[in-house]
Amino acid sequence: MAELLIWTALAQIAGGEVETTLRRTAEEASRAFVFIGGGSGFIISADGYMLTNDHVATMLAPRAPVQLCDGSKRRARKIATDRLGDVTLLKIEGEEGEIFPFIPMGDSDALEIGQYVAAVGNPFGTGSTSSEGADRKYPTVTLGLVSAMHRYQGTYYDSIQTDAAVNPGNSGGPLITLDGKWVGINGRIATRYGNRVNSGVGYAISQAQIERFIPLMKAAAVAGTKIPEVHHGDIKGVRIDSRSPAEEGVRIVEVREGTSAQDAGFARGDFIVEIGGYPVATRARYRGVVGSFPADAQVEVKVRRGEELVAITVTLDRAGRESEGTASESPPADSGYLGVRLGNAEGGGAEVTDVIASSPAAEAGLQIGDVVERVGSRRVEDADTCVKQVWRYKVGAKVKLKVRRGEEEFEVEIKLAERPKE
Repeated sequence: MAELLIWTALAQIAGGEVETTLRRTAEEASRAFVFIGGGSGFIISADGYMLTNDHVATMLAPRAPVQLCDGSKRRARKIATDRLGDVTLLKIEGEEGEIFPFIPMGDSDALEIGQYVAAVGNPFGTGSTSSEGADRKYPTVTLGLVSAMHRYQGTYYDSIQTDAAVNPGNSGGPLITLDGKWVGINGRIATRYGNRVNSGVGYAISQAQIERFIPLMKAAAVAGTKIPEVHHGDIKGVRIDSRSPAEEGVRIVEVREGTSAQDAGFARGDFIVEIGGYPVATRARYRGVVGSFPADAQVEVKVRRGEELVAITVTLDRAGRESEGTASESPPADSGYLGVRLGNAEGGGAEVTDVIASSPAAEAGLQIGDVVERVGSRRVEDADTCVKQVWRYKVGAKVKLKVRRGEEEFEVEIKLAERPKE
């Protein structure tokens, strides 16, 4: 199927169909694009609801200044945020009865590898001024292919990988199909050698995941200055074997007593083969599917138990927001900031589950899946000990980490930064 799509795409290019279609789609999408902060956003409904990344919106006021494509300057009120999933819902303040242009929602689950998509955004603040008027601005549009689907990238639980050029400033902008529907929010790029520029590997949070959270965000909106937060799901109390044969699903090696996993009926030795209708073949995919649903959602999980296929309905627990681990206490006021989220690694150590954009960890090249074994001269037992050991270092201090990446072990020295303000 992928080869067919690619060859069909090449034939379309030869005939000029893609250029014509993309030009029309880009014009329509641009009308619903929003310039916000140093990044991007887009309107998703005629009444002015819009989306962007949390890391774009987090430093802005509750009534954030935005600019539309027609040059008008507005305020967008923060409705709710998904900090873990990196999505914020806002609503543009308009005149009574005002109808906004918007990008219709597509279906990210229907995407195919090799399919054309376009990234709409404001990379490096280079949105162009229109000849129609000095105030009018247009975002950039870059064409690419869907390189991979359902990628688990830490707290980007269900992401689309694309080779469309995505750079700083694209964050929060839509990934659209050629028929003009949004299928994801661009938010991350894979970097090399500490250079935060397009590497041909960009990640967009899938529409399928975001759609599950939008109703919760709207319902969570309350009066006041504190922006409500929605939470992702987890199944507490199960431990998954990382070496499970892919054709059999993922094997449960432990079900802890007194947990929701035990209450739901999971058993040691079960092979999880499907969650919420999505096939599960690896531990990463297991984490990705579970985390793409909200906390308190009821999800059907199919497990293979011997020769029998058993359906289990589980109410998802709330996933912990591991800002830099699982430690419950707050960091010392003068402690340095590394910029990772951590989980406990099997066999000891702290596994990197997420790398915060533009953080010292990102600049140093730490990756999701790396296991921190030592901080300075101290051995790391788990995520909590890693966090507390890093907290011993102050802002500006250089900390040496011993890291395991697959079969490779290496050391990296990282200069800690000032902790971002919430």
